[in-house]
Amino acid sequence: QACDLVLSWDGRIVCEDVSFAVREGELVCLVGKSGSGKTTLFHALAGLTRPASGRVLLDGEDITGRPGKVSYMLQKDLLFDQRTVVDNVSMPLRVKGASRREARAAAEGMLAEFGLEGAGGLYPSQLSGGMRQRAALLRTCLMRNDVVLMDEPFSALDAFTRRDMQQWFLAMLTRLRMSSVLVTHDVDEALAMADRIMVLAAPRGAGRPSTVAGVVDVPAGREDREGFLLSTEGLCARRRVLALLS
Repeated sequence: QACDLVLSWDGRIVCEDVSFAVREGELVCLVGKSGSGKTTLFHALAGLTRPASGRVLLDGEDITGRPGKVSYMLQKDLLFDQRTVVDNVSMPLRVKGASRREARAAAEGMLAEFGLEGAGGLYPSQLSGGMRQRAALLRTCLMRNDVVLMDEPFSALDAFTRRDMQQWFLAMLTRLRMSSVLVTHDVDEALAMADRIMVLAAPRGAGRPSTVAGVVDVPAGREDREGFLLSTEGLCARRRVLALLS
């Protein structure tokens, strides 16, 4: 939960009065134009930076400026080229004190579930773009937190791989019963994935700090999202998001 956050970057206020909550099992997409402060807000939610004011809560606990309380995945997969897949994805468990053997065993037990069966001994350079993202997401999930934050995780993929990864991620999110905040500038991606879309914009004019300009609910279930996107209801939701952005 974000409570009255005010965020600064390079000496200026980029976001203000940002408040919202993520429900259990929900995926919230945070949509905004370039420069709207999306990544700055992402870093504050992850505890990587402290807001100028306001608080970030997790189940009522103040986690403002405290990394490690939620899982997060950045735009780049940040896999180490000199390490195998299983050693890459098991790193969060090593950080938390597990032995190398224990961490590898836990990671190997989840490779198949993440579409990486037989890939544990490969190196990142031997993986496709989609497989690299699956490995990065498995590493994120092995942090074993109930909330996962993602900053445009599919932006570097081609259109077909991106669509497959979006659908796969939604299925994994449902299976693992995790809550998620996904940052994106892509309205269509937000409509394809979100339960709710929060639009970050500066409604009082260019050059002013951004805030949550509005919230758009996506009523369609995750299993029938393609039909929703082509429906009148889906097109109306898209127009609403675009109107809030402008």
